[in-house]
Amino acid sequence: MLAKDFADSHPVITALLIVVALALVAVAVLFQQPIERLLDRLLRAPCEDGPPSSGALWVDDRPDHNARLLNSLRGQGVRLDVACSTAEAVDRLREHTYAIIVSDMSRIEDGDTVLRELERASRQAPVVIFSPFTETSELYSDRAVVSSEAEIKEWLRAVHLLP
Repeated sequence: MLAKDFADSHPVITALLIVVALALVAVAVLFQQPIERLLDRLLRAPCEDGPPSSGALWVDDRPDHNARLLNSLRGQGVRLDVACSTAEAVDRLREHTYAIIVSDMSRIEDGDTVLRELERASRQAPVVIFSPFTETSELYSDRAVVSSEAEIKEWLRAVHLLP
């Protein structure tokens, strides 16, 4: 009875609450698959055969643009290899197994091709897109897109590269 009284006396707030609830349901549905896929990769990775994963692979055609962040991560003990192209990243993935791959999507190469190549080359490690641009998260809404050092660190903690 209390909810009905509130709804009757506050129709605008009630309508807003309904819209927010529907938006939350839509977000949960939209992101369910990508999150499940990433969690599956994170949980499955340590169990698969192959060399132990260590460190992170940062794919960036201009690593100097992120030098402060890369140096900060290295200073915190993260083993970080940098590849300046998709081809170089694929070569590194043949030589090493990484706990995570971070790709700077403000690169010149075609983003979809890059992601497919990286995921094909590394069946274990999650591929996280790093981009400060809002358009990137909209374009790759089915992927893990991060835009800050704090978000990168969350992923590095998830794969046990940071405490």
